[in-house]
Formats: sequence, structure tokens, C-alpha cells
Amino acid sequence: MYKCMRKRRSRQNTNTKSFDLKMGGKNTKTFKIQDDSKNTHKKIPLHTVEGIPIPTSFFTPEKLQSAISYKATPEDVFIVTYPKCGTTWMQYIVWEIINEGAPLPSFDDMNVKYVPFLELTGREIAETMKPPKLFKVHLPYHLTPHHPEAKYIFVARNPFDCCVSFYNHTKKIKNCYHFEDGTFDDFFECFIRGEVHYGDFFDHLLSWWPHRQDPNVLFTTYEEMKSNPENAVTNVAKFLGNDYWEKLKDDKDLVDKILENTDFNNMKEKLQYNIGQDGDNDQKVEFFRKGQVGEWKENFSDEQYRRLKKHMMQKTEGTDIPKLWKDL
Repeated sequence: MYKCMRKRRSRQNTNTKSFDLKMGGKNTKTFKIQDDSKNTHKKIPLHTVEGIPIPTSFFTPEKLQSAISYKATPEDVFIVTYPKCGTTWMQYIVWEIINEGAPLPSFDDMNVKYVPFLELTGREIAETMKPPKLFKVHLPYHLTPHHPEAKYIFVARNPFDCCVSFYNHTKKIKNCYHFEDGTFDDFFECFIRGEVHYGDFFDHLLSWWPHRQDPNVLFTTYEEMKSNPENAVTNVAKFLGNDYWEKLKDDKDLVDKILENTDFNNMKEKLQYNIGQDGDNDQKVEFFRKGQVGEWKENFSDEQYRRLKKHMMQKTEGTDIPKLWKDL
């Protein structure tokens, strides 16, 4: 059995109740079953719109519905992930390739002006943009705006590291998630039940999995990007089109500039998120934290590892998804 690098003890919210089953005559057998109705973990305030759990503040049903109703065009490029799976990194890589290594835009400008976070901005801003139009979404396949000639870049990340990163993100952005007092154990219970922003990790991944080899879809993983950033940039440039690939393939200085600009430490130093944390007062939030592969080992208890691994195997049965992360 896999042993975590750092042992953690956590109380599991397990409750049982008994019931009697009469077998006939005087024979009675008592069974004990788990009762999930008394779970006491702290929850994130969410409501469901179009089947998607969203926070009760900050994100609005109107903006989400507006994003879903956007009519995609052949010139559109969508960066698609489940939250905390490399969205912002890929967002900047795509923008850097198209803009030939230009200085990084601010995080706020990137998510509103240059590569809008469509569920946050709505479709209105998209309709004023000039091609190529770049968008970031966390939507499942069936809700993502589609056009057969539009391009979709999907980034997957192992669910264990995603869970840890999502926890820190949720805890940090107070006025959105109201989870600043939540513990990792609380968040784990939310994550494994799909009681988080955008719902169950595996439902999202499974919605895109059958389309990973579609000609207008580039499917990659966070771990692949981390192991070989230059290869990641090359693959994206080729996918975006010959014009972009031709500019990169014989220009090592341009490739090096894009790699330098999109280096994790560089982005962490230069990019912060401006968000109202206390009333109307804006506060700089450090959006980039560690970006490591395997950090989950420092956070998961053995029991949590077993539960999420079992959940993954059950949800992805009949697919090759577990092969994406063979070392888990």
C-alpha cells in the first residue's frame, strides 16, 4: 500500500446506523450501514446553474448562461480545464505564441481583455473582440460553445495535486468561496463528493475524454507541460496553425523568450490577482503558489489517498484515464 511522505491524522466523518432484517420466524439479523446524512465537514456555499455548481457570490447565473450561449466562430481558440489544472499557464503560453513573446499582460487584463474568462465576463466582451479570439473556460464539453473549425486546448492534471491546489485557491479567495476557515480535511470531503465549484473532477474530465483525438482538440496534461515546457510550447504552436509554427521553428530566441516569460517563477513574481476581499477594498492575491507535481503527498492521509484512488478507478472504469498518471 502506498505510504504518504508525511503521515497525517484526520478524523473521518463516518457515522453508522443499524437496522433489523427479519428473516422469517423469530430470526432477526442486524446490519450496520454507513450513514452519510450527518456529515459535519464545512461546505462551500454553492448553487447549481445549468447543472454546474457555482459560488453564491462573485460568479452569477446570468454570466454563466451568457457564456454558454456564446456562438463560437472558426477563429476562436478555447483553453479548457477543470479548475487548478494549468489553465493560467496555458492561457499565457497561447497568448505569448500569438503575440511573439510580448511582455506579459497583467492577470486582470489577461482574464478580461485578452483571453477572457468567459464564465466571469459573459459573451458580450467576446462579441467585440477581433480574431483570433482566445477564451478560457472551465466548462464540460456539452456546455462549451462549439464550432467545428474552432480550436480547443484541454489540459488535465492528476486529481490529487488538483485537490490540494483547489483547496488553497478556495481558502485564499475569501469573498468568492467563504472558506477561509475550512481545513484540508473539509475540502477533501467536498472534492470527493463534487461539492466544489464546477462539480466532480472526473465528470468534467470524462466529458472531454471521448473528444481528445478530435482534429480540433489538443489534449495534454499538466505533468507533460512540467516535464518538458519547450515541447509544450512547440505542440501548441503547431496546433494553432502553420503561421505560428513557422515563426517558432527557426527562431530559438523567440522560443526562449516565450519559455522565459511563461516560466512559473517569473509569472509568480510578476502576476497577482486584484480582487475585493474586504468590502470595496481591493487586495492583491498571489494566484501562483507552488506549481509542483506530487505536492499532494504532503497533504493526503493514507485513508484519503485510498478513498480518492478508489473513486478515480470507479469513475473512470472502462477508460485509459488512469494511465495518464501511472505513478499514483
